[in-house]
Parts: sequence; C-alpha cells; structure tokens
Amino acid sequence: MMMFATFLVLFSAVLVLGTQRSAQLLEPGCLPPNDRQEVDPAPWMAYLVRQGAYACSGSLITYNFVLTSGHCADITKNLYVRLGHYQSNGTEDFLVMSVFRHQRYETIMSDDIALLKLDRSLEGRAKIRPICILLNPNLRTTIKAIPSFILTGWSQTKGDTQQTVRQVLVNRVDPGMNEYWCRKQEERFCCQKPAIFALTADPGTPLGGQVLFDKTPMIVQFGIFSSGHGDTSYGIYTDVNYHTPWIVATIRQN
Repeated sequence: MMMFATFLVLFSAVLVLGTQRSAQLLEPGCLPPNDRQEVDPAPWMAYLVRQGAYACSGSLITYNFVLTSGHCADITKNLYVRLGHYQSNGTEDFLVMSVFRHQRYETIMSDDIALLKLDRSLEGRAKIRPICILLNPNLRTTIKAIPSFILTGWSQTKGDTQQTVRQVLVNRVDPGMNEYWCRKQEERFCCQKPAIFALTADPGTPLGGQVLFDKTPMIVQFGIFSSGHGDTSYGIYTDVNYHTPWIVATIRQN
C-alpha cells in the first residue's frame, strides 16, 4: 500500500471552508479525527458485491449513502457494500436497500452516477468514515483548474489481493484535446488511465484531492471513474461537483 505525499491545496477553498462547516460539506463527519491517527488511508472506500462476487467500487459519502457509477447499478439483486479496514480483515457488509440513478443516465457516457442507500447507518464506527463532498457552487471554477488528483483503487501489485487499497496521483487530460469524450463537458472530464500505474480503477472508483479545512488536510471527492475508453491512455470520470445538487436533493428526499 502506498500513498503519494502530494497535497492538492485549494487556497480559495481554505478561505471558505474555515467557517460554517455544516454549510460547506455534505457530511461534516467526513473530517479526519484529531484525537487519533487513522490506519487506513481510505476509510470511505467501498467494495460492491453482487451475488457473492466483486462488482464495482464506490465511496461512502454519508453514513447511509454510497456513491458509485450509474452502470454499477444496472443489476441490483443481492447487491451489498463492503466497508471497513481491508488490511486487517475488519470489514462489514451492508445490504443495499435502495438505488437511485441520475434521471438522465442512459449509457456510461451520460451522467454515469448513482447513489446506494444502505440498510443501516455506519455512524460511530471508528474505522469507517465518509469522504468529503464540497457544496459551495462558487468553487466550481477553482475545481475545474486542478491539474492533478488522487485516485484510490485496488492494487495490481503481484501478491496483493484485490482488497488492497492503493492511492496514486493522476493528471488531468487537456479538455481541448481532439478526443470527443475529453472535450469540454460539464458532466465529465478525463485524466490519465489508472492502468499506467498498475492500479485497477473499476467503475465507481473515487477520484479526489486534498483540501485544507482550518489547517487540517482532508480528502475531497471530485470524480468517479466511469470508463477506460479502450486502449487509450486516459480514463473518463463523472464530475462529482457538477452533480452535487442532484446528490443533495436525492439524499434529502430519501
């Protein structure tokens, strides 16, 4: 397991997030504890299990909801979410009670995003914590200018199991490049393909970056891996910030 010690600090976010915490974050409990050191670098990483087999990745964004790709929810029968500390076998399975896909979702190339509501709350579990989602719409321009992100996925290193979490740094692909899916689109963007770094980025894999909140670094999710798009060197990611209004409305209504 390896984590790049690269901090992606959004200075405009530092100024805004210094006050009114609950108004700036989807789940205020996403902030790391200041009274202990966490063992797991990604306590929000979700492992989706369908009919006993690995299906997709995802991320816990509140104590009741997991965020993933829309096409990961095409088949919902016997769908579970596994969360916890993967390196010590301290995991716990949660049944998916309800699935909410974006109303415009049709294929993996259009609003490929879904929310999974779990059968019980995870609040109070020391080894499980949601990833942060920013709510401030004024940060969109700043977020779109971030050149690099932290991708969390399952290691392909020889001898590792698929439940070994690894994090790597991936660069954003120029939105003006001559590729249809990487051109300027509101609902998605492109970054380097994770396979370059021997990392499995399955659908639903979270893409994030570090932001300072009252001088405390926290991981914020900015994207969801949707597709590797064949033999190309880039991956396509659903833009989480663009879909934040839908995420908030769906959670509040359910």
